[in-house]
Amino acid sequence: LPALTAEEIPRVDLILLSHAHMDHLDTPTLRTFDRSIPVVMAENTADVIENLGFETVYELDWGEWTEVAGVRIEALQVQHFGWRYPWEEDRSRGNPEGRSYNAYLLSRGGHHLVFGGDTAHQGYFRKLRERQIPIELAIMPIGAYDPWIRNHANPEQALAMADDMGAQHILPIHWNTFIQSEEPTPEPMERLKKAAAAQPDRIALDTIGQTWARHA
Repeated sequence: LPALTAEEIPRVDLILLSHAHMDHLDTPTLRTFDRSIPVVMAENTADVIENLGFETVYELDWGEWTEVAGVRIEALQVQHFGWRYPWEEDRSRGNPEGRSYNAYLLSRGGHHLVFGGDTAHQGYFRKLRERQIPIELAIMPIGAYDPWIRNHANPEQALAMADDMGAQHILPIHWNTFIQSEEPTPEPMERLKKAAAAQPDRIALDTIGQTWARHA
């Protein structure tokens, strides 16, 4: 179950959609949101929500960016796949016109965080460290890796990618919600805690529904 119902969610300023998979782009859920909220999506995915009536929709390809409410949002490359249905064209199959899949770098007032979306282990996030962008929080997927390791990172790999970008904290997502794989439901968090045992305070949350605030 979700931590909050749609009615309990505080004011929403922005909707980020990493890719068109149904566990990340659920149209019945999107129908509960005010249509004036800006939406940022991956390249060649806006058609999925074109009948929902959102007033402002941005499609971003890797390396492109836009600004919403003073927040700079840049699309980042990851290793995943994008089709919503198996017969659709997909960027991972080598077709540049196919559905894509993003992570996002969000920046405002000198603060930076990364929403990792869905990704397998890859080295693209090292570019953020090379650009000397100080990442305060990496929101990273840690579950659904058994047997889908070619498309989803395991906890150790998620932590390694957070290290690649130099992230101070990691907020784990993509676990203990949808049963999509064969690993035991508690395993991703157990493995992440073990991997980060030397820096336990680096893990922002370990239970769905918790809140977290970064203190200077």
